[in-house]
Amino acid sequence: MYPFFRFLLRVIFFPVDVFIFTYHCWLYTFEVMHYRGCLKLEEEPCIFCRGLNVGDARCLNKKVKYRNLWLAKLLNPEMQIAYKKGHFRPRITCEKEGGYLTSSAWIPVAAVLLGLSWFCALGLGLWVSDLIPEEVQKNIEAAFVSLRSGD
Repeated sequence: MYPFFRFLLRVIFFPVDVFIFTYHCWLYTFEVMHYRGCLKLEEEPCIFCRGLNVGDARCLNKKVKYRNLWLAKLLNPEMQIAYKKGHFRPRITCEKEGGYLTSSAWIPVAAVLLGLSWFCALGLGLWVSDLIPEEVQKNIEAAFVSLRSGD
């Protein structure tokens, strides 16, 4: 029963996890700009390890709110996920010394692409719903047609 229920929760919470992943990608992007651009450091603090004891291994169960843990592992490859039989939630630890890591170069690209996709999805949802009056939709369509024709 547990594996099916765990799979069902992962499918249901996938859009929420992708939204949280987008937020964390933007967080890492701004931290990279701050730590590497302004402070000229090579590493930035892990967003999951922040505020925790920076000893050998830290338990991140209270910090990581993902159901699809592979998304969190994309952000922090140093994270270990251990599933125990009989426990619903796995034990998540980070053994990176000091809580600092070098983030991947694809994270800012993912932040921009995911942000644009959420913006487009929201715009499409508003366009399809009846929240925008028809005359305003026609005016917007006429403006795009005139931009396309070059008038």
